[in-house]
Amino acid sequence: MPSIILKRLKNNCKVLSFEINKKFLKDLKRIKDRRLILIEDKAENLSKYLISYAVKNTDYIISSLPLASSRNLEYQIIKTAHENLKENGKYIQYQYAHNMLKSLGKLKKIFKYVEVKFVPLNIPPAFVYICKK
Repeated sequence: MPSIILKRLKNNCKVLSFEINKKFLKDLKRIKDRRLILIEDKAENLSKYLISYAVKNTDYIISSLPLASSRNLEYQIIKTAHENLKENGKYIQYQYAHNMLKSLGKLKKIFKYVEVKFVPLNIPPAFVYICKK
């Protein structure tokens, strides 16, 4: 996914990509682009890295973390995303499991605006949640 994002990204922007899976991280290291910053850490530590890159808040956060993981972890990640977005910033979550109503409820507790899109032509088909602060 980072390579697709990088194609649309302006030259003065950065993508912080969090990955704890060693194989995925190895694959990501093949992408040679100075705007891509690979971070071998958990997404819930986002705040620490934004501070280290002198970023107060960000415009977008894109996540593919499954929202069906532990409830405390889910809440912490979503809350961290919300806290680190600029006003009107967007949190975009995509997932493949269909527990849309559960996920929608969790996101609506934190974000003022949540839209769900179904992308049937994606392989596998995906649900995309677009949340606005």
